[in-house]
Amino acid sequence: MVSFAVGPDDAGTDEDEWLSWAGLDGLAPLEGRPAHLVVVAPHPDDEVLGAAGLIRAARRWGATVEVVAVTDGEAAPVAGVSGAEGRRSLAERRAEERAEALERL
Repeated sequence: MVSFAVGPDDAGTDEDEWLSWAGLDGLAPLEGRPAHLVVVAPHPDDEVLGAAGLIRAARRWGATVEVVAVTDGEAAPVAGVSGAEGRRSLAERRAEERAEALERL
């Protein structure tokens, strides 16, 4: 398994590292056109950053897409956000951002 999630000080995974990942060759090709796709997003925006192309392709094929958001992002280290009210506001904003991004896809 490879993670694409990054921390606030992490620049992400270099493309060469992705391409040299030993598990890449073992991935089975997508066969046919699925009728239903489930995307599990551990963190806010993982579904968009990690699976946007797959989600768009599935929708073009007529598949239904279900996104399971594991967290709402309220615990993210965001400057200026503190306290219960700030965290609730951040969670609401992340939910709105997710809904808009998925609508665009």
